[in-house]
Amino acid sequence: MRAHYVVFLMCVLLQCGATKYTASWNMVFEYPEARRDETVVDDYHGTKIADPYRWLEDPDSEETKAFIEAENNITRPFLDSCPVKEDIHNRLTELWNYPKYSSPFRRGDRYFFFKNTGLQNQNVLYMQKSLDAEPEVFLDPNTLSEDGTVALSGYRFTEDGLTFAYGLSASGSDWITIHLKDVVTGKDYPEVLKNVKFASMAWSKDNKGLFYSRYPDQTGKTDGSETEVNRDQKLCYHRLNTPQSDDVIVVEFPEEPLWRIGAEVSDCGRYLIVSPVRDCRDNLLFFADLSAAGAVAGALPLTQIVHKFEADYEYVTNNLSENSSECIFRTNKNAPNYKLIKIDLNNPAEENWETVIPEHPSDVLDWAAPVDNDKLIVHYVRDVKSVLQLHSESGELLQVFPLDVGSVVGFSGKKQQSEMFYHFMSFLTPGIIYHVDFTGPKPYKPTVFREVEVKGFDASQYEAKQIFYSSKDGTKVPMFIVSKKGLPRDGSSPALLYGYGGFNINLQPSFSVTRLVFMQHFNGVVAIPNIRGGGEYGERWHNAGRLLNKQNVFDDFQAAAEYLVAERYTRAELLTAQGGSNGGLLVAACINQRPALFGAAVVQVGSGQYLLSTCSVQYLVAERYTRAELLTAQGGSNGGLLVAACINQRPALFGAAVVQVGVLDMLRFQKFTIGHAWVSDYGSSDDKTQFENLLKYSPLHNIQPPDNGRRAQYPATLVLTADHDDRVVPLHSLKFIAALQHAVRGAPQRRPLLARVDTKAGHGGGKPTAKIVRTPLHHRTPPHTTHHTPPHTTTRISL
Repeated sequence: MRAHYVVFLMCVLLQCGATKYTASWNMVFEYPEARRDETVVDDYHGTKIADPYRWLEDPDSEETKAFIEAENNITRPFLDSCPVKEDIHNRLTELWNYPKYSSPFRRGDRYFFFKNTGLQNQNVLYMQKSLDAEPEVFLDPNTLSEDGTVALSGYRFTEDGLTFAYGLSASGSDWITIHLKDVVTGKDYPEVLKNVKFASMAWSKDNKGLFYSRYPDQTGKTDGSETEVNRDQKLCYHRLNTPQSDDVIVVEFPEEPLWRIGAEVSDCGRYLIVSPVRDCRDNLLFFADLSAAGAVAGALPLTQIVHKFEADYEYVTNNLSENSSECIFRTNKNAPNYKLIKIDLNNPAEENWETVIPEHPSDVLDWAAPVDNDKLIVHYVRDVKSVLQLHSESGELLQVFPLDVGSVVGFSGKKQQSEMFYHFMSFLTPGIIYHVDFTGPKPYKPTVFREVEVKGFDASQYEAKQIFYSSKDGTKVPMFIVSKKGLPRDGSSPALLYGYGGFNINLQPSFSVTRLVFMQHFNGVVAIPNIRGGGEYGERWHNAGRLLNKQNVFDDFQAAAEYLVAERYTRAELLTAQGGSNGGLLVAACINQRPALFGAAVVQVGSGQYLLSTCSVQYLVAERYTRAELLTAQGGSNGGLLVAACINQRPALFGAAVVQVGVLDMLRFQKFTIGHAWVSDYGSSDDKTQFENLLKYSPLHNIQPPDNGRRAQYPATLVLTADHDDRVVPLHSLKFIAALQHAVRGAPQRRPLLARVDTKAGHGGGKPTAKIVRTPLHHRTPPHTTHHTPPHTTTRISL
């Protein structure tokens, strides 16, 4: 989704004025006069910080609504004025219209898979009795709303495959309602489970009850437009075909109201593994013996295994023998690249833990899953590419499955099943689903089960390569560069630079129709640097880009831009920087730190409105600005932070910037919805040392007006958010654009600084295809790729 706006912007850059860089443009924007309340001043450890737009934190006030309307009234006509908007939309629609599939997965005696015929708003879940049987629709979310804004958000089948628990979210909100469906009849049970957010779902082995996490009844709104922090999540047990009011609380931590509770029933069904988290890394570990507890009727007696928040622990599997108490976990305890360990729940003290698969010296053990009774599928990340291995349950390497340079984006298989599927994708591979039959001869040979084809795409015309460049401190940072083959390196090509850099998240190769349009029709170059803060090289790489090391993230991103220009892939006028969420911070910080590095910027909090908006910004830049003003930076959420920081720090480095769903007020982010969980990556202004660090790059607090001298003007900037984003609430974007527009009044700022607030949309999840194609933004794993990777704890909510 997020990439489309960038492509639109870049396309218009070329289509509407590539030969007119020296033309002048005298249009002046009359920005809304946002009221400044100079009496709002906070004292942070003796430092006074004004917050004149505090009133914009209230989404329900008439004044806030009027400000949003005023911003949209400026932005909409500008975006709609782009003369090639419909041409690009039509081409994207044409290319997007191809079938998309998930890996099949077996539950009970049936197979299931997700499919989108091409332009359906939501993926449809199909059921078939065998892999060769005619599939039938099992659940079609497209029938649940006229505009496609109700989406599937999490699901679990019972062990026997006869009952289906599924979450539904509306308008992109993190809130879901859990529904329960009889697989045989297709009818839903009468009960609906409410007050659910950041939830684990796990069925008991007897198929009669569901463990799930929920919040107490809420006062006020719960539609995703509220900003309040949710507290006191509890793990509950729901017995099938009973009202939610009869549910019992089985685990709670009343003394820790901000903890979120993850839970998993062991493969043997005997143990409930409970993993509380308080932010976005590290968890405690408990277990309850369900066989000893008898019928679940109240609080379960817990045995604690891990007592400190100092590492990650994820349950993988356990032996199915009747008296076995040994469980395998993935952890980074004393292993920054992760390892697999065995814990005997009858003797769980740490000194008794055993290593099953030791930490690899360079590759990151990304996930592991049980298959074929006594085997483990282990997925490694090696220099940002996927490696897929088969191990015995004791850790012995049995074989390595062949993979091209790319990513395993989907997997399905279970311990008691003798087959598995995995879904491979790369920059030049739309998708191949492989099937492995463990009843066949060894070594097991993957066969192609299904391959996706995109009409009009010929992979032989393109090339993807990985290079390593030096950052400011000399650190070598990997970057993928994708383009047409034979494209001249003379600085004449437009380039798209995408980054994230946070929360231990990997940016691995994936296929994108949006990038295809950019490369195919405009000779564009796509560059994706794997900057610090991500998880591409394990916890060391993550730690190098969080807390007091956050500036490394911005330096890495800016160095990537400088590399592309120095190596003549592009020039600064034609470079677009994109990021999302935390990347919105990236963009905003960078235009603050280096305004002359960029020509335009889009700061987005929501997941819509991007392709066309960026196109319009770049159209403006291309038609009416000088060459140095044509570089676009885009980011959203954590990526929005990235981009926002960079346009603050190096505004002259980019021609344009897109800041999507950005975290932009780094002094108050922890006070809203789930923001408190991000303290593990950012720190908190409640701590003096961390406050001083946050203040150095917080996009809202580092805006500086251009002065025709040392300080360059800001790139053309588009800030994007959405009214139901309860992950990174819109107030970040609203306060930032108000402050930015105020700062440039009377200053030599000729490039536009705009904002758009999308409606009936959230942080990006579940966005209907109609909005994706019209205003899409996504640049990570494409939203149509529904995949079934082993579930990392759903309570770990990042950006």
